[in-house]
Amino acid sequence: MHRVVMPLQTDPEVLALYLDGDRHVEDVLGRQRLRVRAGSTISFASYFNAFPAAYWQRWTGIPSVTLTIRTSGTGAVLLYRSNARGVVQRIDEAPVSKKSGVTTFELPLTNFIDGGWYWFDLIAGNSDLMFEGAEYTTDVAPVRTGKATIAITTFNRPEYCVEVLRTLADEKGLELAVDAVCVIDQGTDRVSEQSTYASVAKKLGARLKHITQPNLGGSGGFSRGMIEALGRKDSGFVLLLDDDVIVEPEGIMRAVTFGRYTHKPTIVGGHMFDMYDRAQIHSYSEKVDRDRFFWEPKDWSQFRHNFARSNLRQTPWLHERADVDFNGWWMSLIPLDI
Repeated sequence: MHRVVMPLQTDPEVLALYLDGDRHVEDVLGRQRLRVRAGSTISFASYFNAFPAAYWQRWTGIPSVTLTIRTSGTGAVLLYRSNARGVVQRIDEAPVSKKSGVTTFELPLTNFIDGGWYWFDLIAGNSDLMFEGAEYTTDVAPVRTGKATIAITTFNRPEYCVEVLRTLADEKGLELAVDAVCVIDQGTDRVSEQSTYASVAKKLGARLKHITQPNLGGSGGFSRGMIEALGRKDSGFVLLLDDDVIVEPEGIMRAVTFGRYTHKPTIVGGHMFDMYDRAQIHSYSEKVDRDRFFWEPKDWSQFRHNFARSNLRQTPWLHERADVDFNGWWMSLIPLDI
């Protein structure tokens, strides 16, 4: 449902989106593996690894989730929750002292009406503690079960687009959420003509569809992606995705999972960060000014927030549930029912 993951790139700035506390790039040992140094604490109170309980309570019917944490070594797990005002409360803890141990917590999705998150910290004892993975899961059946067709519109940005495809192809388990990847190529410098395309296409196999058409703009490209999705029996969603982004595949998997559980068909948006200042988000939530019919941040004081300077635990407004008017083209999951 919601894996706790490490970054794909070894970038100290990016690490702030995944971890808080005494973090070091060299301690990241894999997609779901981390070394917690002896005597130190690592917190998962971060953008990518805290669990957004308020959103799940508001938009789904799931009464609780199970947090399962796998570790090896000696130390402790501390469990936290917050409320809409950003007040943090430690709600449970458990020692870990086995060569290979599993710690579980049952987390009710109640009392998160206006906001709040769950997360956990790991404390190492006299020797290094190894984090071997964690997930927030549920046994409740989803309301809908379809996968997503990813629609990428591109115009003469073939190198960027191939890198997006490579990231998708390399992510294990993504096939559980993604039915197809459609590249709508409207340029003259084709994606399929890049030297690195063949190897990526081989990995994606039948899931990849490269479509060429005249340049009909972003709307024309994404409309073609919607048409392609409507023609696939295993797709329940179309996911619009930019061609020049550094994408976090876990975000795609979480968006699809969340979309499957919402009470009614719901558009699920993804955030966009600054490619050159990687821990800085462009806008946390957006609204439409109906007088001018123009989009803008819901609160300008939250514009271009930098998580490397102030992470989840240190930023009270991040804990309030942010309901928005719209989400842009860069990553937007639309149910085909809509």
